[in-house]
Amino acid sequence: MGRALTATAFLHMKLAELGGADLSGFLQDLTPRETLCLTWASLGRSMKDTAALLGITERTVRFYLDEAKEKLGARDIKHAIRIAVENGLI
Repeated sequence: MGRALTATAFLHMKLAELGGADLSGFLQDLTPRETLCLTWASLGRSMKDTAALLGITERTVRFYLDEAKEKLGARDIKHAIRIAVENGLI
């Protein structure tokens, strides 16, 4: 089931690209894994859950979320999620 959810999140990201959404240059900066980790965080998944879904460690999830936070200029993960949602990234 984890792979299906990961594929769904990735497909959502690609459809947003094709839909002509103005992503204001963010998308080229966020990697697919950063986007997936933000997506799972926005859905209320813990780092442990996200790690299990993606087959990576919690430390790696934290790294991806921290990188996304920095790239989006966010104060914290919740702020990064808000920026990503407002810009159609997730």
